[in-house]
Amino acid sequence: MTEEIERTLAELLASGPLTYERFLDYASQIAHQLEAMHGSGNGHGSISALAVRISPENRVTLDATSPALEATPEVVRNDLYQVGILFTQMLVATKGDSKENQIHPILSDIASLGGATRLIPVEARLLLEELLAEDPRQRISSAHELASTVNELRELHRLPVEPSVPPAKDRSRLYFLIAMLVLMAAICWMTIGILNRP
Repeated sequence: MTEEIERTLAELLASGPLTYERFLDYASQIAHQLEAMHGSGNGHGSISALAVRISPENRVTLDATSPALEATPEVVRNDLYQVGILFTQMLVATKGDSKENQIHPILSDIASLGGATRLIPVEARLLLEELLAEDPRQRISSAHELASTVNELRELHRLPVEPSVPPAKDRSRLYFLIAMLVLMAAICWMTIGILNRP
């Protein structure tokens, strides 16, 4: 029996994009780890699929950089932008992440997103657009906001889908109620007619 070992996210993505459920799980763990890192005053600076390790139990670890960076506004913005590219790779499994080619803003890596958006739930596509917006003022501004947004996506994904047409049983009850109201109206009308006879 082969013993399961820890892998990098890059190794996992070599076989294709993640399922949406797996993406939400990993994205949530990454977002919360980045939130804790920024909260302690540290930035990352080189977030990539190579910097993310996945345990056999699907626990995610975002490797810290050495030496640690200070979480300046510029570093925070850069980290969040790199997370946007990473999340895109997780959903579309774009190529280009290697030891020689770290995942700093490489627009060619996300070029295929336009052709794949129909495969990505609209709420996830909106998240990617907020992370990768050309105007930094329109982007997600903090790791805390990112973690909250990913949590909202997870909750939304768990919601049951409401049927667009009521079940047949509910329609039959409605029809019965309408028939009873019509019958009562007819009885009232006939009773008034009888009472008003000279």
